[in-house]
Amino acid sequence: MEIQIIPYSAARGPFFKSLNVEWLEKYFQVEPIDTRLLSNPQVEIIDPGGHIFFISDDDAVVGTAALLKED
Repeated sequence: MEIQIIPYSAARGPFFKSLNVEWLEKYFQVEPIDTRLLSNPQVEIIDPGGHIFFISDDDAVVGTAALLKED
């Protein structure tokens, strides 16, 4: 088992959306702003100065976190 924290890449974008939607549906509900952010993380989160990270376990993405830049 090798756990790593890895940066966002377009290839990992679908994991960002699917993991977050799964969590939101379990504990809350998916709202329009969630759909917007999760559907285009490069434009909505990274380009304005935010960051997205993934947790991988033996090359399988098992978690994610985003940091949004606020003024």
